[in-house]
Amino acid sequence: MLKEGEKIPGFEDWVAYFTPGHTDRDLSLLHEPTRTVYVADLIVKIRDKYVPPVPISYPNRYKRSLEKIRNLEKDYFILAHGGENRAEEVDLDLLIQRSPDEPLTQWKVIWKNIHQRLLFNMFKQKNRR
Repeated sequence: MLKEGEKIPGFEDWVAYFTPGHTDRDLSLLHEPTRTVYVADLIVKIRDKYVPPVPISYPNRYKRSLEKIRNLEKDYFILAHGGENRAEEVDLDLLIQRSPDEPLTQWKVIWKNIHQRLLFNMFKQKNRR
């Protein structure tokens, strides 16, 4: 079994880090020669913005995983949804700050969007009178 910070057998340039939060089994991989970290779904890029994934099953673990990645010697991130990105483009402190404090599911996101639209429409109608 692979251990935290261990080189991957047969791929000794790569080091494994356990980065749960999105799920309980997430891994990030550091390619030491290029200082590139593959973070899988730990960070998602949508419309040129870096955001937490949905769901976040374990918010406290997610924040600790971002802190772990922040402390690695890196120049690039590879995102499963967002490709290769320069590390300085990704504000990990902001992601940590904006991370939820309780589990975040697709249904919570959908409900929040519906709620915001209903409030916006009610406000818009009220101001028309």
